[in-house]
Amino acid sequence: MTKSGSNQWGMWTRTHFQLMQALTNKGIEYLSEVPIEAPNGKIYHADLLIGKNLVVEVDGPSHTGRKLEKDEIRDQQLANLGLTTLRFSDREIKKEMPRVLETIKKAKEAE
Repeated sequence: MTKSGSNQWGMWTRTHFQLMQALTNKGIEYLSEVPIEAPNGKIYHADLLIGKNLVVEVDGPSHTGRKLEKDEIRDQQLANLGLTTLRFSDREIKKEMPRVLETIKKAKEAE
């Protein structure tokens, strides 16, 4: 588990960094690449974990078709643990950062 932007896996894209920087600038603390064991026995790595129950995923262009189906299964497995998953596309983060941050802030407050 790493703290506020440090990444042991080296899987971040520029979009991930943009979101992490924006969260840091807003004073929103997060952990990155957090391993979470799901009820199905799989270990998922959350892009970001905010608070105890909010997972934020950054979805690049590969999140279509079969990958999208896997994402839905993953989100359901995490929901079974009481976690809420928010997914944002690269485009949303690049073009709609204020809305993305507001959505995260509201979900964090509802936690």
